[in-house]
Amino acid sequence: MKKITIKTFGCKVNQYNSQLVSQKLKDYFQIESKWKNSDIVIVNACVVTEKAEREVISLVKKIQKFGIQEIYVMGCCSSICKKELQTLSVDCFKEKELMNEILKKYKVYQENFDNIMISEFGRHTRAFVKIQSGCNQFCSYCIVPFVRGPLVSRSSTSILSEIEGLVNNGFKEIVLTGTQVGLYKDPKNDKCCFYELLEIIGKKFSNYLYRVRISSIGLNFVKPDYIRLVNTYPIFCNHLHISLQSGSNRILDIMNRQYTVEEYRKTVNNLKENIADFQISTDIIVGFPGETESDFQETVDFANKMEFSKIHVFQYSPRIGTKAASFKDQIDIKTKKYRSSKLLAIESSIRYTIQENYIGKAVQILLESNGTGLTRNYLRVRLQNHSDEIDVGELYKVIVSSIDVNCLYAKLKGVDFFNGSSTKKRQ
Repeated sequence: MKKITIKTFGCKVNQYNSQLVSQKLKDYFQIESKWKNSDIVIVNACVVTEKAEREVISLVKKIQKFGIQEIYVMGCCSSICKKELQTLSVDCFKEKELMNEILKKYKVYQENFDNIMISEFGRHTRAFVKIQSGCNQFCSYCIVPFVRGPLVSRSSTSILSEIEGLVNNGFKEIVLTGTQVGLYKDPKNDKCCFYELLEIIGKKFSNYLYRVRISSIGLNFVKPDYIRLVNTYPIFCNHLHISLQSGSNRILDIMNRQYTVEEYRKTVNNLKENIADFQISTDIIVGFPGETESDFQETVDFANKMEFSKIHVFQYSPRIGTKAASFKDQIDIKTKKYRSSKLLAIESSIRYTIQENYIGKAVQILLESNGTGLTRNYLRVRLQNHSDEIDVGELYKVIVSSIDVNCLYAKLKGVDFFNGSSTKKRQ
């Protein structure tokens, strides 16, 4: 039996797609965790930044140099990435095309891949469920609409079936993911959009799941319905990741983000006022073309006011094919690095202050294999009295005793199994 390794770069959509491919191919191949032990290597690529693209190409070259010649690339591939891969005699595929290519080559059973779904998620305690892919927003800096293509949503029937299979296999937390989840629309039912899908999930799985989390959502798609859903169905988490990208209205306009900082503040304040212990994380780009020191300071000031629990800071990376790549007023690397380090330092300070508020308090975590877990509002907790007697993938109440800039530290208080049972599954 041939051995295959899948190396995944980038977002949760890529992680889901890797799981989909792995689960299908494991019926015919042995899945290995380390590519040096494999006959075939699949690289699930990310090209959102120039750095990510370089890492993909570098890994392909490294694998070839090691002596493995059967290499496939899937995921996001820019035109530049595809050209470089062609010089290395490596092709880039979409995930379903790739599965068909490999199965056809080895003359094993083939089928229609349109309705396949996952029922496991490796060794993870949380499972990602992709509800849509593609994007039609065309932010001026973003290559995603070009490499992911137009918006495509899965049917709600397929999504619900996949969640049910994961629940029956013991998963207690589901993360709904996509390129732009707020644009979800059931292709078989025009009346079922994103919040209608959440309502169905809340009604169907409230007795079988601990948590349902949204991986990321655009500000324009955060509606009052989310507040109602969280307060109606406790499985929905009191945390959202809403990308900001800049605290300057001038820069947001050039980015084509289609909202203002005032609208962002109003939406987030409404969430915090109406959802208990709500936390928000975000993405911010520094060094966007034309960003002045004044624009950057507006971003710093806004980040301080919003009290983000986590900020993913990105230095702007020109992507050929996007509007921003052709802008004349590009920012130099030194300035980008300075602004990035300054914002990261501020982010650490904000996060430390937020975490200080939890010292001495009880929080609930979904335990992971490394003795850590996430709270419902997405704070990382590390157990100080972790033992083999407690079960990975279950909820535990813990008392926060101390913190550092990275996480909360806690001692186990007691078991808090959902509905009094650690093994409850859909009948």
